[in-house]
Amino acid sequence: MASLPLLCVVGPTGSGKTAVSLELATALATHGVTCEIISADAMQLYAGMDIGTAKVQVEDQRGIAHHLLDVWSPQTEAS
Repeated sequence: MASLPLLCVVGPTGSGKTAVSLELATALATHGVTCEIISADAMQLYAGMDIGTAKVQVEDQRGIAHHLLDVWSPQTEAS
């Protein structure tokens, strides 16, 4: 299988990055390309920090694998 480029969806908070990433992954899946989504949001790393981070809920992930969500407890320091 040929490797595909890494696609990055970037933009300010509240600009619709999650919706775009889900639509992109869904569209690629119709062409046989399996995608996974990796969050680079510093606050979404923390479990329980759902309010104010717009973290996509499991039921809204469309069965697409998501990574780096709810990785650490809020007591863990990240840098």
